[in-house]
Amino acid sequence: MSSHIWGILVHKQSLWVKWIHTYKLDGRSIWDVSNKATDSFSWRKVLSIRPLVRSYFITKIGDSLITNAWFDNWSCMGPLYALISRRDICRAGFSDRSLVVDLVDHNTLGWPPDWLQKYPSLGDINCPVINDSHDSTSIPRHAFMLWLAIKKKLKTQDRLHEWEKQVGVQLGHVSPVLTLSTHSAVPGSPLEPGETLSPISP
Repeated sequence: MSSHIWGILVHKQSLWVKWIHTYKLDGRSIWDVSNKATDSFSWRKVLSIRPLVRSYFITKIGDSLITNAWFDNWSCMGPLYALISRRDICRAGFSDRSLVVDLVDHNTLGWPPDWLQKYPSLGDINCPVINDSHDSTSIPRHAFMLWLAIKKKLKTQDRLHEWEKQVGVQLGHVSPVLTLSTHSAVPGSPLEPGETLSPISP
């Protein structure tokens, strides 16, 4: 399910993601939409895991054209919606759909003056470097692997042994075979295209 959220955040080129952005989000952040009883089971399931995976998604600023200013995790303070009230956001002329690029003014973050007094920690946020590359939202490998371990989804050796007991197969004695196709042959390789490598039995 977390991969679905990742696909939505990075605007993955798929029909499902495009449909979600058009009919479910309509320009809003996935972190902001509410879970409705009339939604499909699968969509409600995706939304229900947001609190569990929220902290594992970190946004790397590119051109900031898809990075939400309040709900995406792009600053050292985390998502700013937890710090700044929605009323203050609207009073300052922003909206829930404001992007990071809307905050940047001449390579500085253009906070309203009263915000720096009400939320002094905003002064600790460095202005992101805006470039021409596209935004990419990713899950840090170590954090994602930790989350999988907590959920007991990692294919560790002890879990593999448990599976061996269930299916009655000794996975440790299965000999893999490597086949080199014509397209994968490497010049100078001792193997010709189509030959195979088989491990030597002990």
